Amino acid sequence: MFTETLVLIALAFGQTPTIVDGDTIKLAGVRIRLVDYDSPELHARCPRERALAWQARRELQAIVDFGRSRLAQDELQADAVCVCQQLWSCVC
Repeated sequence: MFTETLVLIALAFGQTPTIVDGDTIKLAGVRIRLVDYDSPELHARCPRERALAWQARRELQAIVDFGRSRLAQDELQADAVCVCQQLWSCVC
């Protein structure tokens, strides 16, 4: 329960998660593993598996970055709607 609360507070304050590998992120010092998803390991012995692991990590980073930019875009849109509503209220 404490861990979940800590993560929610970190998200509320806009903390950015760190990508650990292709199936794990870290936020507020808490490692969060994706459910029902398994990516190759970064420290694998096989060079091909290691290359795939780095690719999975980059893809997870892109997903997190897209989500963060989408959230920022939604916040800007919400702010614009609030400003428009305030202006409209002042005109009437």
